[in-house]
Amino acid sequence: MEDVFDAYYKHIKDTAYSEDLNSQLDIPIVYTAMHGVGNPYVHKVWTAAGFKESTLLTVPEQADPDPEFSTVDFPNPEEGPSALDLSFKKANEVGSKYILANDPDADRLGVAQKIGDHWKILTGNEIGALLGWWLIK
Repeated sequence: MEDVFDAYYKHIKDTAYSEDLNSQLDIPIVYTAMHGVGNPYVHKVWTAAGFKESTLLTVPEQADPDPEFSTVDFPNPEEGPSALDLSFKKANEVGSKYILANDPDADRLGVAQKIGDHWKILTGNEIGALLGWWLIK
């Protein structure tokens, strides 16, 4: 299985938009695995794409798998504020304006951006539009 992961990380490294540009990111980004399996893999992909490990800050209370999902009512980043409360807290503590969140099996991604004093949770359509715009830019 490690061969599959290694090939995947190599593909990420080889196809990253700009490893040099990515390495210049110098702002904190908060990440939550929401008690799921994504944490180690997201960190490996992050660094494979050239980002500094120090810029991806994990919500520690939600980093490890927990079948009881003990810190959330429902472990789905699309559920909004109640699912992201600890992420908001961590982001506010470290001065991050961006949050990335996976659901427990890491097949969905939530994104939030701090605008002024409040958090804007992007919808799936908004995330898709941003990714599409970036691809055709």
